[in-house]
Amino acid sequence: MNPMGRKRAGRFSDRPKNVQLNSKGGVIYFRYVFPDGTRKVIGSSEDRADAYAKAEALNGYFASQQTSISDLIAPRQTVATPHNPTLPTLIEEFRQHDPSGRR
Repeated sequence: MNPMGRKRAGRFSDRPKNVQLNSKGGVIYFRYVFPDGTRKVIGSSEDRADAYAKAEALNGYFASQQTSISDLIAPRQTVATPHNPTLPTLIEEFRQHDPSGRR
């Protein structure tokens, strides 16, 4: 499963993932949507094949840079320091300094 882009259907099935169309002045421009959300024009309707080739190359590059979700959510060893206290320490400190005295 590729987290970037979506599956194309119908008349857009030949367009690579992460490519959007933008029409200005009667010319169709192809924009690539980067993983951070920025968009950059990669070609116009005159050079569609070149724009699609650039998009496929970018998709391949960003797909190889992706880390798996299991690596992101794997538990990590935490070290408590004065700048990074544990949750029970924070709760106890909050209880000591809570001005309202709520429970």
